[in-house]
Amino acid sequence: MALVAGKDMATGSFAKSFADIDLDNINVVDQSMPIDLEPIADKEVKGKTSSSVGTSNVRSHRKRKNTQEAGDQDEIRYMADQLGEIANAIKLMAGESYLDSLHEQVMAMEGYSEDDFGAAYDYLMANQIEGKAFLRKSHNLRTRWLQRFFDGQV
Repeated sequence: MALVAGKDMATGSFAKSFADIDLDNINVVDQSMPIDLEPIADKEVKGKTSSSVGTSNVRSHRKRKNTQEAGDQDEIRYMADQLGEIANAIKLMAGESYLDSLHEQVMAMEGYSEDDFGAAYDYLMANQIEGKAFLRKSHNLRTRWLQRFFDGQV
């Protein structure tokens, strides 16, 4: 079956292509070998071994190896997920400190109502680049920025 599917390769005298097979001279049933059609008892099967058992042992070993590799892949995937969660937590912490600083600096300004400052904070929070620029400005530049924002020029 593996030969037909192309997953295995015959070597030596067993290596033949489809062109090498003579379909006219194939005997479907070999008359020299008697065929026993009675079922074999389970005890007899357990006690006997054949060459196919050796092949199945190799295959089961491959399955165990694949199972072990799958387990390793699961562990790697789990560690990657954990690292992703750590990275997200760090991003959130950095974002929270930015949001805290922005809120602190906007609310520290004077001359407008708390609702006005809330609107300015919401705008700067939604537009992170402008919010970061606002944090870097001096007090006078922040005052001018707020004036332009409330006048509708921003």
